[in-house]
Amino acid sequence: MKMLTVLFFILCFALPLIAQDHMSSNSIEDLINKREYNKARDILTQQYAENEEDPQTNYWLALLAIRDTLYDDAIDYLDVAIEGDENNPDYYFLLGRAYAIKAQNSGAFTGAFAAPKIKSNWLKTLELDPEHIEAKWGLFQFYINAPGILGGDDEEAKILADDLVKNDPARGYNMLAYYHSFVDDNMEEADKALAKSMTFQSDEETNRIIRNSNTNLLNQLGYRFLQKEDFKNSHKYFKWAIRLRPDYENPYDSMGDYFSAVAQFDSALIYYETALKIRPDFTVSKYNKSLMLEKLGKKDQAIAAFREIIEQYPESNYADQAKERLEELGN
Repeated sequence: MKMLTVLFFILCFALPLIAQDHMSSNSIEDLINKREYNKARDILTQQYAENEEDPQTNYWLALLAIRDTLYDDAIDYLDVAIEGDENNPDYYFLLGRAYAIKAQNSGAFTGAFAAPKIKSNWLKTLELDPEHIEAKWGLFQFYINAPGILGGDDEEAKILADDLVKNDPARGYNMLAYYHSFVDDNMEEADKALAKSMTFQSDEETNRIIRNSNTNLLNQLGYRFLQKEDFKNSHKYFKWAIRLRPDYENPYDSMGDYFSAVAQFDSALIYYETALKIRPDFTVSKYNKSLMLEKLGKKDQAIAAFREIIEQYPESNYADQAKERLEELGN
C-alpha cells in the first residue's frame, strides 16, 4: 500500500532547496549557498520594508522561511510572489515543496489536504518550464508514492522517467531505477538503470546530485532487503552504496546494521567506527557502536560510550535510549 508519509520523506530528502538550474546568480543566492543566512535575511528584510510586494524578495524570504520550518509563512510569501509574477516556474515549484514539507511535519490529515496543492503547483511549474528538473523529480516521486485517490499514478511516473532519459539520461535512469525498485519490483531492471545512471557525465553539480540520489536509493534498497532477511541482496546494495560514495558516513553505518543483523558484531563495530571517522558527530553510529561494544561483552567501554552520548546529546532520542541501556547494565 502506498503511504503518503513515505512520499513526503522522499520529497524532502531528494530535492534541493534551491532549483539549481533555474535561478540566476545574485547576491542573495550567493549568501544562501554560502549558508550566510543572517546576512541574507538582513538584506531581504530591508528590501521587504521598501516593497512588500516584490516577487523576488518574497521568493527568497519563502526559501528562508522553509529552512526555519515556518511553512505557513513560506506559503504566504509565495502566494504574494506568484500574484506579482504568475509566469515564474520556480515560484510554483517552491510553493509545492512548501506544502510537501508542511505535510510531512503535520500528519496524515494535512498530507491529504496538501496533496492536490503539491501536484497542481508542480504541474504548473512544468507547464511554464517543461525542462524544470526539480519539478519533474518531485512530480515523479508524488506519482509513485501517493495513493491513487490523492493523485498517485504509476503510468504517469513511467512517462516522466522515460521522457527524462531522452534529455537527461543520468537523472532519467536514476528515476527509472526508483520506478523499477518500488513500482514494478523488477530488481534486474533497477540494477541496469542504476548502472546506466552512473555512466553519463554532466556538470559537476548535476553529477553530485545524481551520485547522492543513487547512493540514497542503494541505501534504501539495502534496508528493504534487510527487513526481508534477504541478507545477500542487502549486503550487495550497501556495498554498492559505499563504493559509490566512499566519503559518506551513512552507507558505512548501514553496512554495520547488516553485520549486526547477521550477528557479526566485530565487523559491525568496524563499520560504525569507519562512519565516525568520516563524521565524528554522527549520533546514530555513536549509539550503534555503543550497542556493539555491549554485545561483544566490552561492558566498561559500552558504559563509557553510552555516558558520552548522554553528555553530548542530552535532548536526543539516543540519549534516552542510552539511559535505558545503562539501567540494563546496572549503571
